Amino acid sequence: GGAASSRRYLSSGAGQERMLELLRAFVAREGHAAMPRNHVEDGEKLGTWLHAQRARSAARDMAASERRGRAPLSDDVARRLEEVGVNCVVDDARWERMYELLGAFVAREGHAD
Repeated sequence: GGAASSRRYLSSGAGQERMLELLRAFVAREGHAAMPRNHVEDGEKLGTWLHAQRARSAARDMAASERRGRAPLSDDVARRLEEVGVNCVVDDARWERMYELLGAFVAREGHAD
């Protein structure tokens, strides 16, 4: 039981299928795949799962020593997420812009909380 078994379930074939099904329903209903990390769909922590898939996607381009225990996303799951409309590729220009905005916020407010 517990969080570890839940993570194993969600990375297994049956768990992945369930989450992909929920993600498809969310995208069909909302028109996008942008959701907060704490979003729950039909009792499942879909936002947490999607965030983890994006982190696993980023791990695909990292050396094993940089992954911090994250298993890279499989090509099949990455393809299926993209088919649903999830962009797992980090947009460097957008990241840089957000980083600049964060820096401006910290300079103005004195914190990043």
